[in-house]
Amino acid sequence: MLRWSLEAKQSPNPSQADLELIMNTERSVQQWERRLLHQGKAEGKAEGKAEGLRVAIADLCEAFGLALGPSERAALEAMGLDELEALRQAIKQERRWPEAKGR
Repeated sequence: MLRWSLEAKQSPNPSQADLELIMNTERSVQQWERRLLHQGKAEGKAEGKAEGLRVAIADLCEAFGLALGPSERAALEAMGLDELEALRQAIKQERRWPEAKGR
């Protein structure tokens, strides 16, 4: 579609169909750009919030004298937003790193 639109733009006398193709193609590209921008913003916000939660958890661990070793740091990096929020709440309430599930 983009190639045809480009060819239509380069035509010295584009037909009405060519002009419609150009307009529709440009509109489609703009819609995709908006969607990608929105998606990128949403992903950026989620990544920023996750990083903020990781910092908050590290701060709680420091304040409560809890060790935050390599295995805990690796666990933090692997967690998503919901898991990080649940962990933050658990550490805040229990003042300890939660036991691993299945123990």
